[in-house]
Amino acid sequence: MTIENRYPNLEQELDRIIQAELNIRMSGGPKKLDLPRVNDIIEQKNRQIVEAHQSDRIDGILSSLFSVYLQMKKGGRLHTVPEGLSQRQYEQYLNKKERFDTLFTAAAMAVHDPHLRELVTEKRKLFDSEFIKAMELVQLIDAVGHVKKEADMSIQVNPGIEETAITYLKELAPLRSDLGAIEARALEFRDEPYLSEGYRRLRQTVHSAGKSIARKEKKAAEFLFDQAAILFQTYKTTPSDLSHIQSFMELKEDLLRYLKIFDSLGDEDRKYRIQRFIAALDGTLQNLQAEVERQKAAEARISEKQQREVNDAYARFQEMKEMFARGELSADSQQKNAARKLKKYRDIFTAHGQRIMARDVERFMNSTGIGKPPPAGAVAASKEPEGFDYRKGFLMLLPVTIALLFLLFVLILL
Repeated sequence: MTIENRYPNLEQELDRIIQAELNIRMSGGPKKLDLPRVNDIIEQKNRQIVEAHQSDRIDGILSSLFSVYLQMKKGGRLHTVPEGLSQRQYEQYLNKKERFDTLFTAAAMAVHDPHLRELVTEKRKLFDSEFIKAMELVQLIDAVGHVKKEADMSIQVNPGIEETAITYLKELAPLRSDLGAIEARALEFRDEPYLSEGYRRLRQTVHSAGKSIARKEKKAAEFLFDQAAILFQTYKTTPSDLSHIQSFMELKEDLLRYLKIFDSLGDEDRKYRIQRFIAALDGTLQNLQAEVERQKAAEARISEKQQREVNDAYARFQEMKEMFARGELSADSQQKNAARKLKKYRDIFTAHGQRIMARDVERFMNSTGIGKPPPAGAVAASKEPEGFDYRKGFLMLLPVTIALLFLLFVLILL
């Protein structure tokens, strides 16, 4: 048969006593002790143990004895320290306390039911282990109190200048970080059944300290966040076209700077809101960058087409140079056709920025004379000679004309 099934009422009573004693210690401890009164209570319990043992009634007063036993432990109502007492007073207290410890231990071991003895032993150990945890909670509560005190003592500044606001918030940042670490540590005690009151007090003090820090941070943080909001408003009022992509990238960099500030300060709310600003800006930047890529692709296709045109023109230019070297462009008609093509190649090179190739064509045309007008003597030779003798020519043609007329007359007569 288990202890829980055999002594449920007693176990519940012992648990209640343990929790009550732990709560006393986590709430700051008892008030100043009245040592004579403490000695009387201990002495009374010592006599009660002796009388109960003699009449075999220890089982009935175990819970009462257990309560006194815990009260005499560190932080309890019946516990005292030598500071402020004379040596005689403290020794008198220790004698009574040690006698109670001896009598209580003997009485607990003298009970007839071993399950009952085991129950008392188990609860004594339970209090010791829970007491260690309770002291950790007390230390955390004290640490939170120190954080709150530091925050309350900090001197607020006028946050009209960004650097001043950032400096002040950075001074408060370690306090917020310490508070966050304590709050995370407190979660380990959330499900401790014997420490619920201590956990509640710790949560309460953390909340109070957090409000103090937030109150101090408020003006500086609001100033910085307003600066970030102004940047976002600038983005919203700027047309989303490619001419502003650089401006949008600069706005994003500034917002990222504010994001890092609030991240370092542990201000999750403002950090999240700035992240939303950046997300909206990123969406626009992605669309604009996609448009840039589309334009680049189109330009690449155009450039590729132009390059093919340049390469084709240059290849044909090289062929023409080879034809000239073989003497295949000696005729006037061939040279005229070659000149037309060479000018076309030159214009293609010039239009596509290939100035060196265009100059190569010019040099070739100059060196070969292709495309140049013929010399003045050749032009004159091809025209009628100046000073033509029309009279001599008439006399030369007159006999032929008479003969043709006579022949025509004969044909008519016949």
